Amino acid sequence: MIKFYRTICLSGLLLLCCARVQAQNYPLYNQFLANPYFYNPSFAANNGYSELNLLYRKQWSGIDDAPEVNGFALQYATRNNISLGFNFYTEKSVVYKSSSGMLTFAYKVPLTSDSYLKFGLSGGLGVSSLDMDAINEAGTNTGLDPALANAAGTTYALRGNFGVHYRFRNFTLGFALPNIFESHENDTMQVNDVKVSRLSDQLFTLSYKALLSDKFTVEPYVLYRRLNAIQDQKEASVLLYYRNQIWVGGGYRLNYGPTLTIGMALRDIVRVGYSYEIPASQKAISTYGSHEVQLQIRLGKPKGPKSKTAATALTQVELDSVKAQIDSIKTAKQEADIKARNERLEREEAEAALAKERKERERLEKERQATEKDNQVAAPVTEPVPPTQPVVPDNSDKETKKKANEAIRLTPPGHLSPGIYVVVGAFKVHEHALDYQRKALAAGFPTQLGVGKKGLYYVYVYTSNYLESSRKMRDHIRQLRVLDFKKAWVMEVD
Repeated sequence: MIKFYRTICLSGLLLLCCARVQAQNYPLYNQFLANPYFYNPSFAANNGYSELNLLYRKQWSGIDDAPEVNGFALQYATRNNISLGFNFYTEKSVVYKSSSGMLTFAYKVPLTSDSYLKFGLSGGLGVSSLDMDAINEAGTNTGLDPALANAAGTTYALRGNFGVHYRFRNFTLGFALPNIFESHENDTMQVNDVKVSRLSDQLFTLSYKALLSDKFTVEPYVLYRRLNAIQDQKEASVLLYYRNQIWVGGGYRLNYGPTLTIGMALRDIVRVGYSYEIPASQKAISTYGSHEVQLQIRLGKPKGPKSKTAATALTQVELDSVKAQIDSIKTAKQEADIKARNERLEREEAEAALAKERKERERLEKERQATEKDNQVAAPVTEPVPPTQPVVPDNSDKETKKKANEAIRLTPPGHLSPGIYVVVGAFKVHEHALDYQRKALAAGFPTQLGVGKKGLYYVYVYTSNYLESSRKMRDHIRQLRVLDFKKAWVMEVD
């Protein structure tokens, strides 16, 4: 009886695995954000590091011979927008075993300083095998389908996938074709049988990383794999990071169940994550869930693409120039504060002098009226008291500022020359740009004005040939909280 029950389970799982192979050529993973390269080849070495990734997944842990996956990936980052990779995994389930190895080539196309587009293509070979002895035994006991009993013991098939993703700051949108060759699982494959698939297997991903504070970061993502109306894969998850060293999260995969994830980093070299997939209540096949562990080991120092800004480190002269510019801005701000304080004190002193003079005139007038009343018979001839000239505050600075403003109005802006600018405002109307300049000058921040290729008037505070120094200046300007300086940005003019 026990042997018969075991045979029934064996046959059912075998049929399930064969159907599953037709739906996908690689297994599901619960930690997409830990290593999206397993799903999309364009993510190879995407963080700028060369790294080694190890993976182990045990599905339906309460059942003997349930699906089990072992895999690893080697990702190599270069300095010229090219990434290379190799991934290999083995999946074993009951009498079925499948292995696959693929090489990857990925290329990144920078669009702006904050965005890029990256493509990836993988190709390799897959090997599938069936335990014919177990199949024949199951067929003898239960009358297993002859199509399975006559299946080839070992078959080979081409593997290939394509992917692309777009990133703008912390927003990432991905698309992949997991199977670009038609699968020939459990069937003999001839060389002339190799065909490009109908590309109906499509994978879409969307993620966004948001900074909650200086310690906490949250990253949600959604994943949708389009196969058909029955086998479509839909899932969503969110991770919460603490100092990017510890993370916890949860997600849900439709028709599978919820997932819990936890992970930690060790000195930014080793990262390990664990996921537990809680079985869905409608799934009677297991009550123990699935386990998954991923390990990431960084190899060497980070590498990035060479560019005119990153290929050469800033010289000491350039660093001194940036420091001098920042000090100049600080000094101008201090001088503006001192000038405003002095003007306020002068205004208060002038108002006090006027009030004192007014009281003195009132006192003298009262004394004159009292004297006239006491001497009505022989009113003495008194000399009128000459009015005292009021103290008027010195407006020479305002006149100078008015003249300076008039001079700004008459100065035509020139076209922006090639370089990298820290811009604080862009206007379609010349007078609006000049008005913004006057406000910045009144706040103690001298600016410059230039015309771009599209006819916009750009108000900028700094220009350089180095992106790193411009970014430092932009970050400093944003912290000053003057006008709209918190929206300052870096603009490159060719």
